Amino acid sequence: MKKSLLGVLFFTLLIAFTPWVAAQSFNKTQNITQQSEPLPIKKFREIPIPLQYWEKDGEGIWGNIILYEEVPNPVAIVRDYIVLIDPILLENLTWDNTSDLNWIPIDTPSNPYILNPNTQIEYYIPVNQNVSAILLRYTVAWASAQQAIEAHFVNEAILENINGTINSSLSNFDVRNIYNKKINCFKLEIFGKISITDILDIYNPPGAPYKYNNIWYGGWGAPPYFDLQAYGIEILWMDETRPIEPYEWFQCGFTLKSNLTLWGARSNIGINMTSKDATANPKFIKEKIKVLRNPFFLWFLELHKNIVPIIRYLLRL
Repeated sequence: MKKSLLGVLFFTLLIAFTPWVAAQSFNKTQNITQQSEPLPIKKFREIPIPLQYWEKDGEGIWGNIILYEEVPNPVAIVRDYIVLIDPILLENLTWDNTSDLNWIPIDTPSNPYILNPNTQIEYYIPVNQNVSAILLRYTVAWASAQQAIEAHFVNEAILENINGTINSSLSNFDVRNIYNKKINCFKLEIFGKISITDILDIYNPPGAPYKYNNIWYGGWGAPPYFDLQAYGIEILWMDETRPIEPYEWFQCGFTLKSNLTLWGARSNIGINMTSKDATANPKFIKEKIKVLRNPFFLWFLELHKNIVPIIRYLLRL
């Protein structure tokens, strides 16, 4: 009985402490500067970006994917999912790093799901008290050219307690330059009720970006630029010193708050039309946010990883 009460006490403290830790870990930002005039970007090609969000429902989680209404054509997506005991940090949440997990297929390459503009697809994933994270990954291609994959997504919902409440939503995605010219910019427009403070983290691992085979690793173009719009927010990744050659891939990612109302996204690859040192020209700089990592949050994730199984054991006594 004492062990059970002790377990309940630890578990209660963990639940109460989690939101505060999450807030302390991410809400430290540095405003570099802010200008309303946008960077002049020449758009080459639209990349299909079906946006995914999570929704708690009973004993499970809905993984919803929505295609914005102004996207010109339908897309073909192929989905897999997995539930995990331990969450994965954003910097490790890449397509390559998670490829060896025991993914459960939802669609198949021979039978992808065709998602039309202004529609969404939902998939219900049951969870139990041992689940701390849910991953949903998918490939994206235009429905008219299903063999030409243009993006990979690996999304994660981190659950903060035994009831499966969603704490945050992580997204890491690879984008392919399916174009016959070099590009140095990737612009993502997110439509919905979202602000800069709703972005909790940015995929930007330590060290400089590097290319291996035909993939750029390590946070190409990060940290990005942010610009609030009437429709939502614009995020711009740019790296003029490391242009993306035709048919090369690059990685981007972020963590969002879990309770956002989002309507979809659009994106384009292109080139920056300013001088090579455009970021030194205040005329063209918008608002640049540098997310400072909090070592305490990493410690807390390790605590969650090692203590929660003990608490669950005590609760069963």
